[in-house]
Amino acid sequence: MVVLAVLLLAPTCGGGSDSTAAPTTTLTPATTTTAPTTTLTPATTATNAPTQLGSLSAPDDPTIHLINLSSTPTSELRSWANLASNKMADQNANILVVLYHIGRNLGPEDPDRFGGHPFTPNEVLLSQAQIDGLMAQIEEWLQNDLCMGHQDEEERLDEELYRYRLWLEEGADTSTQVGLCEKTRFVMMAWKEGSPVWDTQRFLVHELYHAFQHDLEGDCNDTIDRKGRGDHTPVVVEGGADYFTYFVAHELYTDADRREFEFGSPLSTLLKEAKERTYEDGSDEVMGSGMATRAAAVLALMVENGWLDHESLLDGSFFHDCARSDLNESNSHYIYAKNNWSRIVENSGEWKFSN
Repeated sequence: MVVLAVLLLAPTCGGGSDSTAAPTTTLTPATTTTAPTTTLTPATTATNAPTQLGSLSAPDDPTIHLINLSSTPTSELRSWANLASNKMADQNANILVVLYHIGRNLGPEDPDRFGGHPFTPNEVLLSQAQIDGLMAQIEEWLQNDLCMGHQDEEERLDEELYRYRLWLEEGADTSTQVGLCEKTRFVMMAWKEGSPVWDTQRFLVHELYHAFQHDLEGDCNDTIDRKGRGDHTPVVVEGGADYFTYFVAHELYTDADRREFEFGSPLSTLLKEAKERTYEDGSDEVMGSGMATRAAAVLALMVENGWLDHESLLDGSFFHDCARSDLNESNSHYIYAKNNWSRIVENSGEWKFSN
């Protein structure tokens, strides 16, 4: 897997996933903005020097492109992305990942403000010139994609650009993967500077896994519609991404992280944090606080009982041929796991499912 990187000037001011499809309502397209003609002053570190997008690859030559406006070194982001993509049995998507920082929170989730997405508004740290330059590069990438760059997609491309600009200019705490086409995926991630490195690692790996999930777009959605949608639909998608994240991020943690944050084995850490989620809201419902981690515990219980293959989750193949459509309210194994995932206990420092 080849990961190409693009870096714009990091913000000078101070300073987690929902997989989404394209909006069904028509948005007013934003005015197309060209890249600023002035030269951006490079950041002080060599890795933060702004570069051009470079040659763009079509979906039949899968690549991951990073546009990094955060303080996390691009070289580190690239290595984390490579580790995640190299786990895949078949990474076939053309992926653009945009990363940036936001400032202090300005209010609760406001779906009306953000086109139906449950983002919160936050202080905007990017300058207007940075936003304009970023939008120009996103537009270039989309236009060079075989699917989104097709003339039949011109109106939808404008709609997408409009909402990405809205998110940037309104300070949305984006943590989303947008399935633009079966093999075209867009990821946008915003977080406050100063977050632990391990948290950023998890954030990136989780969102990338959504981009690796083949059947989030295409015919599988018709199959799920026929069988009936419900809470099981996001549980399987989000649970799969978080399950993968705990196992892959475990390979990235430093020894200092393991000591300070008491990270055990991947499964033990997952179950410990899933159990802690139940203390946050006093509920063991899978759709409660920290749903993705609770959902990962549901899938972990199915793996432990032999009802789901661990390797198919780690290499993404479980999401190749719509096998997820079988994990629904008619599946007794899924129902058992959904109802019993929180029966987690600690024994000599290891967290596991009780008998």
